[in-house]
Amino acid sequence: MGLIIGTSIGPTLGGYITDHLSWNRIFFVNIPVGIVAAILSTLFIKESEHKITAGKMDWAALALLVIFIGALQVILEKGESEDWFDTPYITVLTISSILAGVLFIWRQLTVEHPLLNIRLLKNNVFAVGTFFGFVQGIGLYASVFIVPVFCQNMLGYTAQQTGLLMLPGSLAAGFMMTVAAYILKNTKISPVLLAGIGFSLFIVFVYLLSGMNVNTNASDFSWPLIIRGVGLGLLFMPLLTITIYPLHNKDIPQATVLSNMVRQLGGSFGIAMATTFISIRSVLHYSRISEHVSIYNQARSEEHTSE
Repeated sequence: MGLIIGTSIGPTLGGYITDHLSWNRIFFVNIPVGIVAAILSTLFIKESEHKITAGKMDWAALALLVIFIGALQVILEKGESEDWFDTPYITVLTISSILAGVLFIWRQLTVEHPLLNIRLLKNNVFAVGTFFGFVQGIGLYASVFIVPVFCQNMLGYTAQQTGLLMLPGSLAAGFMMTVAAYILKNTKISPVLLAGIGFSLFIVFVYLLSGMNVNTNASDFSWPLIIRGVGLGLLFMPLLTITIYPLHNKDIPQATVLSNMVRQLGGSFGIAMATTFISIRSVLHYSRISEHVSIYNQARSEEHTSE
């Protein structure tokens, strides 16, 4: 619930802070939230009854993981604005990320107590569920990224107005999370069916907003965003249930970490893909429009005269 609602409420809170204080104050939001999270974790999170045998900290594996994920994040976030491999440091980071990733996987498969137990992916159900979690991350973060950028850059919305536009969808997601939990606990409805409905509603959301343009108003965004929230609410818990259900209890902590990491990577890929696609299509349309702009064009001449 925190993952889904957080990414939706973030634009609302961030928009308010940006409009009424300053954009750099956004980074201080994590301080009180982190303090509260630490206190509540200490009070309520208990050790699992299933003790896990752990070896010494594998610092080499941790270093490889940091290089792999860190370099990949920079590549995905800065690659488009830096012309990808035309920039030397992007090329260096790409090579570093690939080498570190390969070495990390090799090390995790050869040590007795891996830092991240990727052997769990041998379970076909867990592997498929993790893959769909990656797809979910792409859709979740890319959709949250595209709508605010379009509203502020093309429609002239303020940051706060954009945040309020996103709020009903996040509330719908939170409500449907509780509904999905109740259904899974008290009925015989398959989690696969709920996940399928969730993915279908997300497809409907994408289709409804595929035709957004400068004449699109707030009401045209509201219902698609609510449908998105309902879909994500129905999708998240059933997908998590499907993913970790076939595993032994002692493997659940490692499985949760692995699936969450893959979902976060999906979000990074989703934002990078969306940014790259928008940039490419913008250049294409600009070129097409430029071909028809001429001083001999009557409409252009009248505009020039009026200026």
